[in-house]
Amino acid sequence: SSMFSGCESLDTIELSDVHAIKSSAFSGTALTSFTIGANTETVDASVFANIETLTKVKIESPNVTIGKEAFKDSGLTEVEFPEDASGITFGDNAFDGCKFESFTVPNAKSIGKYFLANNAQLTNIQFAEDFALAELPAHFFDGCTSLTKIDLPQSVTSLGAYALGNTGLVTYEVPAQIATFGEGALANNEKLKTVTFAEGSTLEKFGSKAFFQDKALTSVTLPESLKDTGTYCFQYCEALESITLPQGLTTLGSYTFSHCTKLSNVDFNGNTVLKGIAARAFEYCEGLKSITLPASLEYTGQYTFQYCGLTSVDLSSNTNMKYLGSTSATSAPTSTSGHVFYMCADLAEVTLPTKLTHIAAYCFSGCTSLTGIDIPSTVTFIGKEAFSGSALKSIDLSGTKMTYIGQGSGTSAPTVSNAYALTFKDCVDLAEVKLPSTATHIGPSTFAGCTSLTSIELPEKLTLIGNNAFEGSGITHIELPTTLATLGTNVFKNCAALKLVYISKDMKVGATGFNANVFTGCSGFTIYTDGTADELTKKWSSLKSYTVKGETTLDAYKALDEYKALLPKTEPGAPQEGTEDPKGPEETGESGN
Repeated sequence: SSMFSGCESLDTIELSDVHAIKSSAFSGTALTSFTIGANTETVDASVFANIETLTKVKIESPNVTIGKEAFKDSGLTEVEFPEDASGITFGDNAFDGCKFESFTVPNAKSIGKYFLANNAQLTNIQFAEDFALAELPAHFFDGCTSLTKIDLPQSVTSLGAYALGNTGLVTYEVPAQIATFGEGALANNEKLKTVTFAEGSTLEKFGSKAFFQDKALTSVTLPESLKDTGTYCFQYCEALESITLPQGLTTLGSYTFSHCTKLSNVDFNGNTVLKGIAARAFEYCEGLKSITLPASLEYTGQYTFQYCGLTSVDLSSNTNMKYLGSTSATSAPTSTSGHVFYMCADLAEVTLPTKLTHIAAYCFSGCTSLTGIDIPSTVTFIGKEAFSGSALKSIDLSGTKMTYIGQGSGTSAPTVSNAYALTFKDCVDLAEVKLPSTATHIGPSTFAGCTSLTSIELPEKLTLIGNNAFEGSGITHIELPTTLATLGTNVFKNCAALKLVYISKDMKVGATGFNANVFTGCSGFTIYTDGTADELTKKWSSLKSYTVKGETTLDAYKALDEYKALLPKTEPGAPQEGTEDPKGPEETGESGN
């Protein structure tokens, strides 16, 4: 099999009646030309690979099987096929990396992938008149970066993966007969600016990464027949500014326009059948300032618009939309992912769907221009860090029937220590919060870092406050409801402005449930109670180190001058909260920390 291997001076050889040419037969030779005889049945893999001196091959056998990489990275510039090549089989990478400037593709029995890949000097391509193969194999022209024109024969109805990828195409019209558009069929074409589809195209679906990383692409006219963009369709098409989607599009795949940084106009063309937008479809579209979504949408996927340039979003016409940040119209968000408008720093105005029930995790996190948002009464779920780090000044949940504030994962209640909360964490401008009367749980770190939040009325049905729920907030006074049964650690940690706390002797927190860390980092505040001071400190011994004033009703507490002084300033003539005279308080005598 290696008969002539290593014959470095061998540049010409004539062989007759050879039925098989084995691998390594000519490795290390200096062949300049070679004829595969009429009786040759097989040419093994890599037989002529890497022979840079080989420039011409003539194939006389009409039925030869040419193995994988037979001529890969050789110096071939010319190949001659028999008049009837319909019995020839080519393995993968047959002419990969050769030096052709012009090539005519024969009507072979079979052609493997990467047939002419990486022929960087190829400028002219023809197909035999009798070419009959239905598929242009995968990576057929991949790496033919000088090839600017490709006319496919009528027989080709299917484009294999990356078949026309990484070429020198500047404009391209996809033939009408193409029915299968494989993965990356026109991807990685750095010079491609314009793509159209011939009249009469019936193409319904793109494979994944159809135009992936076509960085010069500015104009695409999609066929009206298209129903599914596939995934990653236009990802990293950084020059694309505008696109009109087919009216009958039913699937907008994940990552479709991801990192299309100049995309500023998306026209859904009156679409009435699109039910959802898949994950990350428009992420990092920095030029996208506004978008009108089809009214037919029932959900938006995770990370859909993260890091976009959106300034406003109006979803009021999406009357069937229940989920922001889900995977389907029937699957409510239950994970810690959502991120629909995550880090959309310019997003200042949002109108939510009237029937919305779920706002998934991180949906509006980092929206530093979003100062307000109306929450529909239908909302029952707001996920982890949904509004964390946003510019919200107020939030009103009182119209909802939510039971869990600061819930992140699943439908179960938040515990004192789980990580699925932080809903409004670090909303430093949040000054007003209205909670629903139905709320029973406030999850961990829900309002942590809300430095402008000076007061909040806790619902009468509240049973749990999670760890660090108000840590580092601006709370000046707090009244704990009697229904409270579970109190986490560090709930009011480092609330430096805290001055007043009201705790009923009947509060349901157990004797060991009020741990010493609840008020860590707080000092100079006073605890009021409707019982005696001794009664309170005996029930919760951790309170002995604080100043406790007993025998004060809640109404009397709210009538205290020091309480009134902590309330927001009211308009002249408007009544202030708390008008009763306080009952004389009893002190424990201990000084505050």
